[in-house]
Amino acid sequence: MTEHDFATLAPGERKVLDRSFQPRLSEKRTRNILLSALMTAAGLALVWTYGVGTLAITGISLVILVVSAIEKVSYAREILVYKSLVRKLVHRVEGLQEIELTPLEGHPAARAERRARLDEAHA
Repeated sequence: MTEHDFATLAPGERKVLDRSFQPRLSEKRTRNILLSALMTAAGLALVWTYGVGTLAITGISLVILVVSAIEKVSYAREILVYKSLVRKLVHRVEGLQEIELTPLEGHPAARAERRARLDEAHA
């Protein structure tokens, strides 16, 4: 990629591209998910063991729900950034190949298949 290609990326896309070359970050994320699950299990075990009341169980459940919701929302937002980055990289490759750019709602594989069928029909 050229400096111009990097300049056209949004800050979030640059960050995602940089992170994709750092495998330690995905290991850290996996470790954090495991720690979150273990802490949740430990909290539920303590509630079960000591027979804490309904209010405490409700509070712990709400905390678990909030943490899960935050994790899911942040994951969904990151996936959207990945999709945007992939679209830009596909457009860059198409530009290098000097072919028509895939529209935002299009699918590059479907367009390639259609282009191959048209080439076969004209041959």
